[in-house]
Amino acid sequence: ATLALFMTSSAACMAENGVTITQERFQPGSRFPYNARQFVTVHNGTNSKVSVRVECGFIQDRQLVGTRSGWATNLEAGQNGYLEIPTHGDGPSPDHAECRVGLVRDQ
Repeated sequence: ATLALFMTSSAACMAENGVTITQERFQPGSRFPYNARQFVTVHNGTNSKVSVRVECGFIQDRQLVGTRSGWATNLEAGQNGYLEIPTHGDGPSPDHAECRVGLVRDQ
């Protein structure tokens, strides 16, 4: 099932299928190789083992300056996964990120 849940910093949202993501700390970057990064917690509230793709858009002054994604894999029912999603090393340094659940796969 594919989910389209847009998130704001330090917010949680329960998806219809029971997967929750929480945007944790955003770490701004200074310059390459110290990329900005968004930390995300993924909670599997379903009754099955899943893998979850989290997609983040990195924003500077209300402009999208990059996108990245990461996977929390093989999460058992009730388990949390933790992701650190970095920006690319080139381009403007974002001031925040907005993330969503991109895909949930049953394992």
